[in-house]
Amino acid sequence: MPLQSYIDQPADWSHLARCVIIRGWGFAAPGGAIAGIRLRTTDRELHGVVGLPRPDVKAACPDAPDDHVGFEIRGTLPSGRQRLLIEARLADGSWEPVMDQTVRIKRQATALTDDDFCAQLGLARLDFVKLHVDGHEWPILQGFR
Repeated sequence: MPLQSYIDQPADWSHLARCVIIRGWGFAAPGGAIAGIRLRTTDRELHGVVGLPRPDVKAACPDAPDDHVGFEIRGTLPSGRQRLLIEARLADGSWEPVMDQTVRIKRQATALTDDDFCAQLGLARLDFVKLHVDGHEWPILQGFR
């Protein structure tokens, strides 16, 4: 079955950050759902979720099995030049390429103290901080002195 797929996000692969969210859709025509999605680099493999709602795809592609052909991959990539290979797993267990591209991934952001952060925003102090940094809260909070 030929794989039909498209990656919606990111729109610009030339300026990737280390933390990525990749969204798109895919199915094996005619009418076969994909069973898995993954991104591979030289030193890691990120597995995503499949079966996300995409009624727009079903409306535009009659061969789509249903409205749930969306996928998403989230993760952290190593900085520098990387070959990214995104593959979809078909019902028979085989993996088919969706994308194979070499990209440059930006280094992490530079450190910023809480005083600098407040000064940039014109704040006298912080009353509340909400972080979503995949388990790196403590090193960040240590920088708030």
